[in-house]
Amino acid sequence: MQPAGKTGLENPGLKRTPTQRHESEAALAADYKFSPVAQVTLDRNGCIRGINIAAAVLLKGESSQLTHVPFVAFVDKSCCRLFLDHVTQATTGTKKICTRLALSTATRAIGPVELQSTSSIDIATGQFFCRTAIVMLSSAGHPTAYVELGNQHGRQEWFELLLTNNSMATAILSAETGLFLETNEIFCRLAARRQEKIVGQALSAIQLLAPDGNQNDFLSRVSQIDNREYEARLVRPDGSELEVLVSTKPILSGSQHCVLLMIQDLTDLRRLRKDIVAISEEEQRRFGRDLHDSHCQDLTAIAFFAETIAAGLETRDKEAATQIRTLVEMVQRSAENVHALAAGLDSQHIQDLGLAVALKELASRITRRFGLACTADVDRELEGRSFVQGIHVYRIAQEAVSNAARHSHACAITLELRLAGDTGILRIKDDGIGFSAGKKPSGLGLRTMQYRASIVNGALRIDSKPGAGTTVTCSFPALLE
Repeated sequence: MQPAGKTGLENPGLKRTPTQRHESEAALAADYKFSPVAQVTLDRNGCIRGINIAAAVLLKGESSQLTHVPFVAFVDKSCCRLFLDHVTQATTGTKKICTRLALSTATRAIGPVELQSTSSIDIATGQFFCRTAIVMLSSAGHPTAYVELGNQHGRQEWFELLLTNNSMATAILSAETGLFLETNEIFCRLAARRQEKIVGQALSAIQLLAPDGNQNDFLSRVSQIDNREYEARLVRPDGSELEVLVSTKPILSGSQHCVLLMIQDLTDLRRLRKDIVAISEEEQRRFGRDLHDSHCQDLTAIAFFAETIAAGLETRDKEAATQIRTLVEMVQRSAENVHALAAGLDSQHIQDLGLAVALKELASRITRRFGLACTADVDRELEGRSFVQGIHVYRIAQEAVSNAARHSHACAITLELRLAGDTGILRIKDDGIGFSAGKKPSGLGLRTMQYRASIVNGALRIDSKPGAGTTVTCSFPALLE
């Protein structure tokens, strides 16, 4: 038996220099697949992106078969919530996260394990994931046999492992025929259909619609199995609709190619997000009023008092009076900035003045604050539209303009809001440095803009090239009050 950590891939007859040996060992360490410690990489949904040999052995499968499978399928039912919390912390934080839990009895784990995860970011996509080591907390017991997935019994055991341990609505389809092979109980409850009405049927047996109501195009997109997530509407037999998130992942059962279909109900999540946005707006409004009523007035009083002192010194010490008046100007500029900040936080002025005037004032504040040319061209036909929609459109414009002013090194920013038929089009364009497609921003500001666009049933697009500036476009159905 080879010592731990050796792969058996070296040619004993091939002599290497110490430098070559060091480079080879460094390369082997970088590619963790041969590590004796079971390791996986998980995306933010807890699905396996990469897995080494030790982890594949632990989970009784092959690497190609386990990739894209939710790791929660291998976690004991009592620890599923614990695992999901672990993934959330590991993919959003910067510290190493360690969690002790139990794996399913269908794995080779004979005792509790500790998941040790550190977050990383995919440079190409900007998405967070975590590298996780699965550390055994007890001595090894008797080895168990692999699940033979090539036969029917092994396949059923594999399907049961995936479905019963998954806390999401999950189904398995044949990639060749497109027919449902298995579903879990959560999937049947969400679709409001009995299992016998789904298994053996095509994907169209459950009515999944794209946000625009098109079923055929949506089903063709889902069938491509590109590991992406799609928002959709699930129409149930009684005619009720649910907003859902659909994801498909390829899996291999023996020689049979299958599709893992997972559906997540977004209804409660959307309601919660809307409540959070409403609370955020109210807090911003309150904070804006506090800034205006306290700090603005305090700064104005300080400037007035300093001017009084300067006037008293005018005849005795002109130099001191001049310096104090310079201080007065600085305080007045600070008061103007605080007033502008307060105005930007309070959405009440959108209702009082209208969206067009509010956007023009936003452009004027950006010009004064950052010393660049920011202009607003707003179609007056959009006046009198939905106030709630106007708040979200204004916040999108505010975030896009602020980002351009702070980060793009632009000399000019144009803000345009047009009505094309029943569609409103918001466009913010700058002449800054731009960025390449591989460096597309993915921060909180962008996610907030995307979410606000989704609230008004709109779509957000960002176009940029290095040296050619950036254009942010949001198109949305223009609603009447």
